[in-house]
Amino acid sequence: MKQLGPTKTSKLAMGRIHWRTTVLLLAMLILSIPIAKHRLSAQSSELSDKVLKIQILQQLSHRSLDALREGFLSELEAAGYHEGENLQVDYKSAENDLSAAQSIAHVFREQEADCVLTIGTAASQAVVRQISDRPVFFAAVSDPVSAQLLKNAEAPEALVTGTSDRVDAMSEVRAMRQFYPDLKRVGLIYSSGEINSSSQVELVSTVLDELGIEHKSYGIASSDELAAHLEVAFQENDLIYIPTDNSIASAMALVHKYELKYDKPIYVSSRSMLEEAGLFSLGFNYESLGRLNAKMLLEYLDGKAISELPVSYAVQDQLYYSEARLKELGLELPADLLEDAASLESLELDEERK
Repeated sequence: MKQLGPTKTSKLAMGRIHWRTTVLLLAMLILSIPIAKHRLSAQSSELSDKVLKIQILQQLSHRSLDALREGFLSELEAAGYHEGENLQVDYKSAENDLSAAQSIAHVFREQEADCVLTIGTAASQAVVRQISDRPVFFAAVSDPVSAQLLKNAEAPEALVTGTSDRVDAMSEVRAMRQFYPDLKRVGLIYSSGEINSSSQVELVSTVLDELGIEHKSYGIASSDELAAHLEVAFQENDLIYIPTDNSIASAMALVHKYELKYDKPIYVSSRSMLEEAGLFSLGFNYESLGRLNAKMLLEYLDGKAISELPVSYAVQDQLYYSEARLKELGLELPADLLEDAASLESLELDEERK
């Protein structure tokens, strides 16, 4: 009886088939390597060529907020994002018009973008109320929780986070007393319609009460009222305090006019404001604040969730004064401040040399 199974000849034939199949598979594998490399290269190129689209709504144009925006863009450029190449910026200013801010926010909502940068409280409120499908990074908002931009500044619950220029009221009042040891009465001028200004004035007023220093607040409803309030405030007080108020910051030339008329010192909460008026400031560097916003965006682009990016606060770590205003007002810098305070003019000269 013949044994069932392949013959010797059939075994040789099957061996040849297996050998040919193996060779064919190896050839296909070798040929597929450059194709796979090409696909990976194309995907990498596509990712690197992606244009980052950012919408920016600024409350109005003045030195502090402009410096913030420039710092933001400079930090992105340092990280490899260049406008006109892999960065597209749609910048709009509401020029302190609330209805304009709302209209711009509506237009932004209808357009595609990767994120929004909002500069100033009112601009931030307009955007947050209308846009919820992309991250919103707010900047220069003194009290983001009171402004209802978010509920938890430590762990933002929606696609909203950013930076705050909240003042350290006790430090500011101490700086006032250092410059003016015999300080008895302070006039606080602010825009009553700006939540950030109102909250700062409240904080400073509380500290003044604690230290037994008299004070009076002058809230202006519009810039048209500023001159009249400045006139009265300078007549009634030893020193004038101006918070990081966007409306007043855009009218510092007028503030300087009354500063010279009455030869009385002004404390401003922003270093940028000090460039135009005021004698001294434990101020914020708004360019640095903008860079901080950019770093938060870069962390988000690297994979961090917005909930992992708590609100960051600017630091008031340097007391500045204006040599020019000291001369104009006929005042001298107190001896105990010579080592701690920095001359604004010397600082600007150093920055120009860099």
